[in-house]
Amino acid sequence: MNIRSVLHILGWLALLLGLFLLIPLGIALFCGQGPTREVRAFLVAVLASVLIGLFFKRKFKFDSSGFGLCEGFATVTLSWVLLTLLGAIPFYLSGVCTSVVDAVFETMSGFSTTGATIFAKSDTLPDGIESLPSGILFWRSLTHWLGGMGIVALSIAVLPALGAGGNILFRAEVPGPTTDKLGPRIADTAKILWMIYTALTLGETLVLWILGMPLLDSFCHAFGTMATGGFSTKNVSIGFYGPAIQWVIIVFMFLAGVNFVLYFHLIRARFKPVYRNSEFRLYVGILVVAIAIIGLHLYFCPPERFAGPETYKDGAGYDVPGKAVRDAVFQSVAVMTTTGFCTEDFNAWPHVCRFLLIVLMVIGASAGSTGGGIKVVRLLIAFKTGFREIRRIIRPRAVFNVKIRQRTIPEEVIGNTAGFLILYFLLFGICSVFMHLLGLDLETAFSSVLACISNIGPGLGRVGAVENYAHIPAVGKIILAMCMLIGRLEIYAVLILFFPLAWKR
Repeated sequence: MNIRSVLHILGWLALLLGLFLLIPLGIALFCGQGPTREVRAFLVAVLASVLIGLFFKRKFKFDSSGFGLCEGFATVTLSWVLLTLLGAIPFYLSGVCTSVVDAVFETMSGFSTTGATIFAKSDTLPDGIESLPSGILFWRSLTHWLGGMGIVALSIAVLPALGAGGNILFRAEVPGPTTDKLGPRIADTAKILWMIYTALTLGETLVLWILGMPLLDSFCHAFGTMATGGFSTKNVSIGFYGPAIQWVIIVFMFLAGVNFVLYFHLIRARFKPVYRNSEFRLYVGILVVAIAIIGLHLYFCPPERFAGPETYKDGAGYDVPGKAVRDAVFQSVAVMTTTGFCTEDFNAWPHVCRFLLIVLMVIGASAGSTGGGIKVVRLLIAFKTGFREIRRIIRPRAVFNVKIRQRTIPEEVIGNTAGFLILYFLLFGICSVFMHLLGLDLETAFSSVLACISNIGPGLGRVGAVENYAHIPAVGKIILAMCMLIGRLEIYAVLILFFPLAWKR
């Protein structure tokens, strides 16, 4: 393992994080009254990031010739750990988090775009999330935005000095079994993806602001939407806002769950690669079926309780078709894209609806999007591989290939997909058992792990849509934070570091 090159890149990333920390620092100065505790917390975080970054950058030199895939995985995983520890400083020193574990949990939830929060109404936060200072609120959502497309991918776009190592880092961080190049160099691909990501974020911010949402809230919700994160500035999430804003967020959540490569084709007026994309068609088809079933159940079999007029501006119940449709669309899209925003306590919905939401949690969004879960393309590969094996049993001597978009899927990709699914469900089962042993009921234990390893946020039971993770024991929060990291980096990048072979030169 070329650890010196890894530490050199970590230094660049720490410096980059320090630069982004200046934005919430400026907001804290602008909104605060002098050198508040919040301002001092951000100053310490900036100073720590810069000092660590300079030390790593100057002490260790980067050698691209000895930089392989193992170094790429190590860089990506260790960078997310380091940036989470640095990003947790403002939460802890400002006093909004009473323990280091809580601060790390909230920061990892932000960077991994999970959206699980520990903030609840308490003596220190009498109004819950709405008691948080403006700078903390913005930083909390900015962690989503940075983690959505990937801060390592951002470094590749702005640090051409990484050279050949950038290709390895990009493959290690970008989610999904395939990574399409959009330019002659991987740095060009990273730039294009970040430009599309930024444009969509600014577009949503502008629309939300025009519809009457305050500018700070508009940025925070746009960050959470495009990163499919789910941190809101309101205790009741998007349920605080009216139907118009909810529909806008639905549209952008859907867009965030699409492979960003398709937007590049649309910009170039290439429409065939979009509507012929089998993953995109399956993504839309699953959503349509889920929305239809959930919407019909909400209208004809409404839950015994729902949030009511104190939560919703329209105050309509499920005897109104428009509300049933809107909530069905919103929660289906929010869950499948792993955004995790809520307009309703879906924990009180009929069992069929809750089961469908669990299925959507597992499936997740498209590869190459900012969403989590196992990804639609892996589901597609798994189904086609299963049908191929049935055909092989019928005709043992025939040769059958698994094809997607008229392209044959290599056997190594099929093997990678099978291994990913096995590890995903194995880790899900093991972590669920540990959470249950910590005293959580079965529903809360398994749904908290599923919500974190799929980077969704809200689950069922005591971590449902109107609940939070504050009551989870410290050990449980550490386990769930690890699940967030494993889910965001898609298992292999994290687990490979536990194999001695990866550390041998």
